[in-house]
This record gives sequence, structure tokens and C-alpha cells, in this order.
Amino acid sequence: MIQPKLLFKKILSYLASYRIKILLLVISVIGFGILFVLWQQQKKIILAKPKMRPVVEALYALGTIKAENIYNLRFGMNSQIKNIFVREGDQLLANAPLLLTDTGLVLRAPYAGTVTKVYFKTGEMASANQIILTLTDLKKLYVIASLDQESILQIKKDQTVELSFEMLREKKAHGKVTAIYPSGTEFLVRIDTDNLPPEVLPEMTCDAAIQIQRSEKKILIPKVAVEKGRVSLIRNNQDLTIPVKTGNTIGNMIEIIDGTVQVTDLIKVGSDKWAKGESKKR
Repeated sequence: MIQPKLLFKKILSYLASYRIKILLLVISVIGFGILFVLWQQQKKIILAKPKMRPVVEALYALGTIKAENIYNLRFGMNSQIKNIFVREGDQLLANAPLLLTDTGLVLRAPYAGTVTKVYFKTGEMASANQIILTLTDLKKLYVIASLDQESILQIKKDQTVELSFEMLREKKAHGKVTAIYPSGTEFLVRIDTDNLPPEVLPEMTCDAAIQIQRSEKKILIPKVAVEKGRVSLIRNNQDLTIPVKTGNTIGNMIEIIDGTVQVTDLIKVGSDKWAKGESKKR
């Protein structure tokens, strides 16, 4: 029979051994956790190469498509419409018949276009100067954009413009500023272009990026690499953290304008979201 005193000592010894095992287990878990965090941080370090690209500064405005040629057919005196030969949506050639008046005169299309509105029906009377129908040339289009008075001061004739459309993002058009003028309380810019997508119609809207300045051979780095005005990088196999002066932001890149970053540097980026070919893991 085991004496109570001896049994108590055995229990204490067992508990002490158990505590040590638990302590060792906790230490092991914490150690593995620290190693895992360090490994994750190391894995997320991305080395990105600086890019040498032209930098374009642009003003952005909402543009509206307008038709160059719009013909509103009117009578010079009160007349009855004997016959209308066209319907809305008809595409006509130049000199196509439009309508017959009560005097036997046939009025014709002055140019090729699409009938976009018919206001009267055969047999109705039209007063002098009332619009009877509208013919629109859908092939000769341009863009009008409205800017505020601060922005309009930066616009000049012949500046290049990129046009994009919300539902046609893959199709971009290019044009030039051809006129800058006030209209009432608005400041307007006319943009001429000859390569609009065929789907585009008058009164549709577009995004207009007006190029106001272009700088050649600027160094760009990922903007997420800049923290509190400093960049970490590798140069000649040495880890460096240097202050930088930044300029314009282009997408997810930012311009370095003080010459501190070299094209041969490898920029440390704390993110693993860069696409293949843009950067490489360390």
C-alpha cells in the first residue's frame, strides 16, 4: 500500500512534468508562428524594375458627339404637304426626293444623310418657317467638351485628344482641338476627329483626354513603393533606402523627377499583386 505522502510527491512530480510539456508546446507554437510570419513577409517582397517612359499630362472632360451637317426643311410660305416620300431612319443619297408641295414642287435632299425627324404627315398644312423634317449627316461628326475657366486656359489649338466611350472601351478615337470659345456661361472646346467608331451617334457622350504636356524619358516606379517620401531598393547588390521627389501619377506608377532612382535599380515593393513581366520575386 502506497503511503499518502509518497503518493502526493508522485502527483506533484507528474504535474511538474506536465507543465514543462505544455510550456515547451507553447514555446514551439510561438516559434513556428514567428517563423511563418517572417516567411510570409519575405515571400511578399517584390522587386520591380523602373520603367523609362514618356509622361503625358492631360485634362479630362466629358464630351458630346455633334453632327456637322443638320438640314431642317422649311417652307417659305404656308403650304400643304401633298406627299412625304421618306420616313424617320431612312438613309438617303444626295438629291433624293423628300416631299411634294401643293404647288407641285418636289423638295430634295441637299446631301446624303439620315432622316432623323419627321414633324408632319401627308395632307397637313405647314406654316412658313416651321420645321417639316430633319436630315442629318451621321458620317461627319465632331465632339464638343465643356471645361471650367481654370482648365480652359491650358487648352490650345492642335492639342491631341484621346476619346473613349463607356460601352466601347476597347475602341478609342483620336482627334485635335480645333476651336476654343465661350457660349453663354460655358467655355467650350471643339475636337475634330475622323476615326470615331461606326456605332457612335450624335448626342452620345464620351471621355475626352486632352494632352496639354508631354515629357520624354521619365523614370516611373510603382507608387506603392513610395512610403513617406522614401523608396527601398537594391543597387549594386546593396540594400538602400533613399528619399525621392515624385511627380505625376500614371495608373499604378509614379514619376521620379529628382534623378535619385536609376533604371538599373531594383525597387522593393511590399505587394505581390504585380503581373508577370512587371516585376520579379526576391
